[in-house]
Amino acid sequence: MLFTTLLLTGLASAAPALNARQTTPELAPWEITVANGYQGGRPNSSPPTLGITIKQPNSIRLQTTSTGDAVLPPFEARCPSLLGGTETLCITVGDAAAAYGNFTATLSGNMVDFTVKFKETREETVYQQKYVRVYEGEQVFNQETGWRVKICSAGGACLYEFRDGLPKVKQVLTESVGSCEEATTAQ
Repeated sequence: MLFTTLLLTGLASAAPALNARQTTPELAPWEITVANGYQGGRPNSSPPTLGITIKQPNSIRLQTTSTGDAVLPPFEARCPSLLGGTETLCITVGDAAAAYGNFTATLSGNMVDFTVKFKETREETVYQQKYVRVYEGEQVFNQETGWRVKICSAGGACLYEFRDGLPKVKQVLTESVGSCEEATTAQ
């Protein structure tokens, strides 16, 4: 019994720690590069939808290898039809395999005043060291943030846009597995 306890204690202390709010270098905020909304004006028309393209502009360093730094590169994702209350997997634009991850987005509220919660999940293995980074952020869409009606049809369907340019979304690291300090450099 004592041997099992010592063995389990040793294994637990040897495992890499998961630090949910790990300190990371300051990141540039995500960039919303496209945002447009649609709301039908007739009864029983299509539900309001929001289309967003979001860009992760940062190269996130994982570890130094014999050939240079291993990084999670910048990437962009398109969220074409966000519906209220549903977490939607966004579509990676460009070389999806090179992104090592994806964005999801969840819309809450109505087309005039709502919030979109974004979640970026990145995963990569470098020299048998697994790295996972999860970031979250949100953007409010309302009159105070510049969200407004662009044009409405005679039938009442409206298109929306941001009045003063597209917003940037501050992200927070919420999950981190693997760190540069734990990694060993392959020679």
